Amino acid sequence: MAKDINDFKCFKECYAQKYFRIEIFLLNLIYQIINQKGVLMNLIHKIERWGDRHHPIFLDVIRIILGAFLFLKGIGFMENTAYLKSLIESQSDISISSGWLMALVYYVTFVHMVGGVLIALGTLTRFSSIMQIPVVFGAVFFINVLRSPFNSDLWSSVATLIFLVVFAVIGSGRLSLDRYLQMQED
Repeated sequence: MAKDINDFKCFKECYAQKYFRIEIFLLNLIYQIINQKGVLMNLIHKIERWGDRHHPIFLDVIRIILGAFLFLKGIGFMENTAYLKSLIESQSDISISSGWLMALVYYVTFVHMVGGVLIALGTLTRFSSIMQIPVVFGAVFFINVLRSPFNSDLWSSVATLIFLVVFAVIGSGRLSLDRYLQMQED
């Protein structure tokens, strides 16, 4: 273990002579994550605290609209599962069995409906956003990109993905059920 750490330090010093400071910062971060316990959790808590402190009210309105949009998208998929199934099957790069395909259709529908409600209410916002990100990422890069770049689904999916990442970092905000319940507790 000590030899590996010394090799890593030597590599880091040699690397520092050739490249930019940002890369050294990333190497130091990786070194700290490897060699110290709790650094990753500390980083996650720092991000959460930053998100809780920097949350303007207009982002709450956007969060509520995003949650309603995802919920309505889930309702639309539930009412027309054949459309979602054909949309996934039409991709030549994706080949999965019909059982897995239906499980994926139900997962997408469930995550949009339940996650949309949770995001709109402002409870479990980070968790719900993280659960939505793979679904919307798949919609952006596996479904919509392969169509025309000027279709409206692509741009709404990209905007949704960006907002989900934002809310995964900053959380629910002041106009939320989480905040209301926390105030009731105090």
